[in-house]
Amino acid sequence: VCMTSIIKKIGHPTAIFIGTLAYTVRLLGFSLLTNPWYVMIGEMIEGFGEGVLISAALMYCGTLVPPSSIVSFRGIIGIMYWGFGSIIGALVGGFISEKIGDRLTFRVFAAIGLVIACVYLLCSHAIIKFRKPKDLRNCVLTPVPTHDDQMEKN
Repeated sequence: VCMTSIIKKIGHPTAIFIGTLAYTVRLLGFSLLTNPWYVMIGEMIEGFGEGVLISAALMYCGTLVPPSSIVSFRGIIGIMYWGFGSIIGALVGGFISEKIGDRLTFRVFAAIGLVIACVYLLCSHAIIKFRKPKDLRNCVLTPVPTHDDQMEKN
């Protein structure tokens, strides 16, 4: 319920950026830990980041994909995030951690996350801007129309 109003204000790409940025802050925080109890702060950040990221991604999927394919694409998002992403993250993280240590591994992954988030945000805004007609390109970013919006027009 809350995400719908947030997405309408900031847009899907910005919400995905904020969710990814929360993960970056979490990873950087883990690299700076001195007391094990501070992990709880990182876990709270993960709850926020995952909530924003997954909600925005699933809502964005609903706007970009025809209604007949929504379930398939949402399943693909779930498999990539909770399945493939967890496996690759643990495997690569384990190898890198053995080579450079835990703290530096978290910092490297935080930097990679920040770069990916920024590149995603810039590319998505550029794509949205240049898909507009030339006379509207300098206007404020508009949300991507949904299938529901198209149905209402008909």
